[in-house]
Amino acid sequence: MMANGFQPYFNTVPSGGIDAPALERLIGHLFDGLDAIHSAGRVHGGVSPDAVSLNTETGEVRLEDGPGVGAPSDDVQGLASIFYHAVTGKAPMAAAERKASVDRDAPDPLADISADIGLQDRHGLAVLDAIMAGLELNPTERPASLAQWRQQFEGRPRRATARPVVGTAHQSSSSVGRPMQSPAPSERGTSIEQAPFEGFAPEPERRPWGRWVAGVFLLGAIAAAGIWLVASTTGSGGVPAEGGETVAQAEEPPTLPRASADNEAWVRALELDTLEGYREYLEAFPNGRFAEEAQAEIDRYDDEAWALAEQRNTLAGYEAYLEEWPDGRHSSQARERANAIRAEREAAAADAAERAAQEATDWAEAARADTVQSYETYLSKHPAGANATEARARRDRLEAQAADRSAFQQAEALNTVRAYEQYLSQFPSGAFQLQAIAAIDALKPAAGRTFRDCPSCPLMVTLPAGTAQLGASQSDNDASPAEGPQRPVTFSGFFAMSETEVTFAQWQACVAGGGCSVVANDNGWGRSNRPVINVTWNDASAYAAWLSQQTGERYALPSEAQWEYAARGGETGTLPGGSAAAVCAVANGAGIESGLAWANSACADPAPDRTLPAGSLIANRFGLKDMLGNVAEWTQDCNTLNLRDAPSDGSADLRGSCNQRAVRGGSWFSGPKDLRFTSRLMLRRGDSNDFTGFRVVREVSG
Repeated sequence: MMANGFQPYFNTVPSGGIDAPALERLIGHLFDGLDAIHSAGRVHGGVSPDAVSLNTETGEVRLEDGPGVGAPSDDVQGLASIFYHAVTGKAPMAAAERKASVDRDAPDPLADISADIGLQDRHGLAVLDAIMAGLELNPTERPASLAQWRQQFEGRPRRATARPVVGTAHQSSSSVGRPMQSPAPSERGTSIEQAPFEGFAPEPERRPWGRWVAGVFLLGAIAAAGIWLVASTTGSGGVPAEGGETVAQAEEPPTLPRASADNEAWVRALELDTLEGYREYLEAFPNGRFAEEAQAEIDRYDDEAWALAEQRNTLAGYEAYLEEWPDGRHSSQARERANAIRAEREAAAADAAERAAQEATDWAEAARADTVQSYETYLSKHPAGANATEARARRDRLEAQAADRSAFQQAEALNTVRAYEQYLSQFPSGAFQLQAIAAIDALKPAAGRTFRDCPSCPLMVTLPAGTAQLGASQSDNDASPAEGPQRPVTFSGFFAMSETEVTFAQWQACVAGGGCSVVANDNGWGRSNRPVINVTWNDASAYAAWLSQQTGERYALPSEAQWEYAARGGETGTLPGGSAAAVCAVANGAGIESGLAWANSACADPAPDRTLPAGSLIANRFGLKDMLGNVAEWTQDCNTLNLRDAPSDGSADLRGSCNQRAVRGGSWFSGPKDLRFTSRLMLRRGDSNDFTGFRVVREVSG
């Protein structure tokens, strides 16, 4: 039960539907309410059986508020569904289901109530036809307005119920000449013509009073004829009775003349005032006295049926007319229009078949190509096609696969733990999940493993943890006091160092990225893969800071301890390989071709007056190249007199004169003395020259 005495209207509708007076009241209430909305220039937008409620105390019918969107024809369809439910006791099939059936070239599954004789007798054909007109699937075939629709409800049905009896040919002669009286309402019954809706103009009574007068005249004539016959018989064939009176002899009643039968049949047709009544008269009296008038009445029914068919303007409407009037006045026109609609439907069906065939061809081509573009092409032609859902699914799958592949390729290009982890976070079930996990495992810190944090970043080599004796030993006669004393330094974890000195190409990436401001001079020796020269300590530090910003990792210049630990690669002597001759394999220093007094006479000099491309010589035991020779390398440490109090954990010594920084490793013009592991050179941090460059280190966690 709803508030204020209202409850859902159709809770009260019996299974067989409501009677005619109740339907008329419902139609009147709802038409008036909806007409007020439309007159205000709005639509209801939510008219349906569920939107109607009834006040069981007052009998008031209420239409609940709607969303206010849609077209007037939508409200007409909704109202028609309410009347359909009221008449049948069942809600009509949803329009979407009906349309789906019609789109499959199947008949409209909605039951046509106008063909139900029982409902015709209860409500009249005009009302049923009007309801079906409002339920047309095509909005253009529905009534365009409520006013137009009301006229359909007020129209004459094609098959009317019998009229009330106004008299009979067998009335007694005493009734002749008296005005005929219509029967009481209880005798007449209820129909659209007898009890109009609230708010509807009643249809004028169609029975002409002139016909009633004609009927009275005919009955009077029949009665008079009977009196004449009695008088004639008693006057000629009577037997005289006692006392001179003549007693009429008993004889058979006379046969009613043909004219009287014609008159009596016509009166009966007028009393019925139905199509069947007039047809029965003509069938009995095809050349009767009232044949033309009977035919005129039949033609009127014919015209009314045709007007209704034209108003519906549907195949069902014209077929209904032809079924009732196969040889009617408008049958030719009805067939023409029905054939035109059928031809239109056949053309539409042929067009649909052609489209379906083309779609099947386009789908086969798209599936054969099996690319994003092929499915996009199919969808551009058939956005609502039979295979549209599958096309979108395949396209999306291919796009996802392409995105997965592209993301993994990017991770491979970077080849960093972070890049692979980003891939896995984006594609946790990606096609390359196992490869990414394996790559991460391969990049975990381990001595000798290499990695690159960005395409333009230096290749880094992971160095092992451990303890080494760093600084010059007392037995090194070439060592200066600043190189000692030798002391143990422990590296508790991994760290990584660039495989070679930073090159011109890597430096230029920093310049292009805004991290480095100096376009270093190459002395005309060549750029690209040669170690960058003519850069200050400040410039080298700026490069390390830019790498940190670009990668999110912590890059820096190496400490002196890190540099010497990396350069030794586990060796304990003063020179790599233990001799001046062995230095030639790992260091580009001054050889005999240089002509320098301090040249290493054991070495031929491939570049006596310049640097070699980075990595031209063999790597040391840690996999690092050019640790000695080629260019000297900036470190973090400040200038100190010796290494006596240098940190034992491998960090930089920042206690001395920090305007000067330590440079390690010798250069392309250094002799064996300056190519020792412990050799130290101090330069001002703002100095630059053609024999000093740098390399970088990076923290490695895990």
